[in-house]
Amino acid sequence: PILFVHGKLDRTVRYADGLAAFHAVPWPKAMMAVTKGGHVAITKDFPPVIATTTDFLRYALYGDERARERLRSDATGSGRATLIDDL
Repeated sequence: PILFVHGKLDRTVRYADGLAAFHAVPWPKAMMAVTKGGHVAITKDFPPVIATTTDFLRYALYGDERARERLRSDATGSGRATLIDDL
């Protein structure tokens, strides 16, 4: 599985290009889109990115189903991001 994390205001890699890459991947995947995020996650956006990434890795590497169940709430709970879950 793969996790994409992309800022919708990214000026380095357009969000549309990141989303196209996400849709092109044929295997299980998820995409966290930080609504007001740029190319680098900083300030208030950083804790949700860390929590979501940690949960994804625990699920992908160790099969931790509880971490899998937390993905959506960790990604979207702050109201600063959305999650597309195709895992």
